[in-house]
Parts: sequence; structure tokens; C-alpha cells
Amino acid sequence: MEGTGLFRNSRCIGGWPLTILLMVYLTRKAEFSASHVYHNPEFTAEENRRIFGKCNNPNGHGHNYMLEVTVKGEVDPRRDSSWISNSSKK
Repeated sequence: MEGTGLFRNSRCIGGWPLTILLMVYLTRKAEFSASHVYHNPEFTAEENRRIFGKCNNPNGHGHNYMLEVTVKGEVDPRRDSSWISNSSKK
């Protein structure tokens, strides 16, 4: 007997159901920017250039980042949904 729906495969072995669950992946992407300043007003212009190099800027400079986080889990067969089981546990 083959399974349908949320289950990839559902067979009976010795009269007992054997179920292989689907693995679900949930990914969240977020973009953000951050800035920092590599400049010390107590240093001379030459000291700032020597110590901080091309990053020396009294106004600072920024970078753009993309964070991507993926969690995975098996579909909980006791629920009629595709929520990841035990998603709040480590």
C-alpha cells in the first residue's frame, strides 16, 4: 500500500505501518546595512591614513549584508499541517 499526501512512502511490514516522513525546509532572508568609523580625531591625517588605510574616513562607511537562515524538520504526522515539529527546541 503506497502513501499519499504529506508522506512520501507508507507501507505495511508484518501488518505494521511503516512511514517515511517528508523533511521540510523553511528559509528566511533578511537584508540589512551596518556602518562603522575608522578615524580618530586625535590622530593626524597621516596617522589616520597609516593606521586605518583606505577605511579611514571621518564620516564612516557602511556595508550591506544579506542574512539567510534555514531550519529543517520532519512533518509531524499527528498534525494536519506542514509545520516543522519541535521547531522551538534546540
